[in-house]
Amino acid sequence: MTATKRTNRNSNDAGSRHLAIAVTLLVLFAAAAVTTRLMLQQTGKFPAGDSAWSVTLTADIHAPAAGALVRVAPPWDTRHARLYGQSLIHPGMRQRRTRKDKSNRDIVLVATRAGEMSIEARFDLHISQVPRTVPKRPAPTETDRAVWLAAADGIPVDATAITAILDGLTTDRPETSVLIRRIFEHVSERIRITPKAGDDGGRALAKHQGSALGATRALVTLLRAAHLPARVVTGLDLDRAENMQPKYWAEVYHQDRWQVVDVEGGHLDTLPPACVPLRKGGEQVLEAENAQPGNIRWRIQPATPPRGLLVSASPRLLDFMDLTRLAPATRAMLGVLLLMPLGALATELLRQLVGIRTYGTFTPTLLALAVVYVDWPTAAAVFALVTVLGVSGRALLPNLELTRMVRLGVVFTLVAMVMALVISLLIHFEPSLDSSVALLPIVILTSLVDRIYAIADEHGPRIALFRLGWTIVAAFASMAVLLQTWWGEWLLAYPEMHAVTAAAIMLLGRYRGRRLVDLGWLTWLREPAPAKKASSKRTESPAQ
Repeated sequence: MTATKRTNRNSNDAGSRHLAIAVTLLVLFAAAAVTTRLMLQQTGKFPAGDSAWSVTLTADIHAPAAGALVRVAPPWDTRHARLYGQSLIHPGMRQRRTRKDKSNRDIVLVATRAGEMSIEARFDLHISQVPRTVPKRPAPTETDRAVWLAAADGIPVDATAITAILDGLTTDRPETSVLIRRIFEHVSERIRITPKAGDDGGRALAKHQGSALGATRALVTLLRAAHLPARVVTGLDLDRAENMQPKYWAEVYHQDRWQVVDVEGGHLDTLPPACVPLRKGGEQVLEAENAQPGNIRWRIQPATPPRGLLVSASPRLLDFMDLTRLAPATRAMLGVLLLMPLGALATELLRQLVGIRTYGTFTPTLLALAVVYVDWPTAAAVFALVTVLGVSGRALLPNLELTRMVRLGVVFTLVAMVMALVISLLIHFEPSLDSSVALLPIVILTSLVDRIYAIADEHGPRIALFRLGWTIVAAFASMAVLLQTWWGEWLLAYPEMHAVTAAAIMLLGRYRGRRLVDLGWLTWLREPAPAKKASSKRTESPAQ
């Protein structure tokens, strides 16, 4: 007996030493990595010619009823421009987070009430004189080509006058590149751009004058009439910040890419670095559905380059280590990902120091994720349905000779049917609800219900419910962490700090001291002892 105790003591001492070494190495790694990053970081410095800009759009909106939609087009990344920051202020409206169509980049805001409200969208841009690589985008589908070849408002492709002009430009059947240049030169030479002239492309060609939008539409009209997919692009020229008005140019699809054709600036196949597109295929940066947009105001100001922004004059292999260089949408997603270990750390604190038991370490964090990033009515409805049916499913089918997996299948079939009706009811009271987000909590709760069934079969429903309650408490603790978005932004700048998080979780895992549930007046927090397992007539499959 003494030898066994001595062996266990030696094993514990060896484990403690190994743990101390591992924790020390993790902390030293985090300190060294952060120090190295700070030493290599460039603060407030740009290569010659580079600049940072803050572009702010402010708009007044009148929503006759709740559910009105407003779409704001954010800047596109180009070879010279990169969006590195974005902020929104929209009282009375909520942002729709999900995007069913990946090609739809718009920021979608939904009115939660009727009345007057305002929107302020700020975009931070870095303009580099050194061209960067831009991800290759997929070629237009047949449906897209049909749209970019069809007549539209202000683009009378099928007009007789347009056909006559095009016939004069194609008498010698020129190559496509030559034809694009001829159309560009024809519009540049024949149309005088006058701010107060009309925006119709056909009228601009007939009267030989038009606004910047009218001349651009005239260009798109001729390109489409020549069976070349073309579209209007609305953007900003940051070098003309005092103008405070959108700039228009065209893009034509040729040689498997969209080529720029700018009549107003006289640019063919290229644009100055400070020209940033906002909406491609439309003239309105802000679009409203069931709402009336009012005054739209722009404010364009030079900005101070942020700490951590990579501004190297040439691409470097180690640039991938700087997560702050990514687009705002990607940074937001990675920020949530980097916050999840802290949610797990909060759960582990409750488990080890308080003495509670939950369904796993990550399950509370995943529940918190579903609640934070899904509409509250949907999250509450899904959680109530799946959990109640999951817990009660065992009692609903007590006398049937069914395995646990079969009972789970029956429960989820009931959930799918009832959830369809609940989503329909929610949309009846709130038409702006995006029902697709219901899939997220359903997927997350699938594993939870499976665990509930397992514990209920093994230890009884009382312990299963007790553990579910503490899982919900831990989920609220994790939710408090996930709501701290600035923590996620800080971790994006210094992701190596998670080595300290790993060290903290390891230390908590070795904690063997007193817990809160050991105190006399808090013993009620402790999970009840499992009852003796009663013999069951059910036949479980060997796979279980």
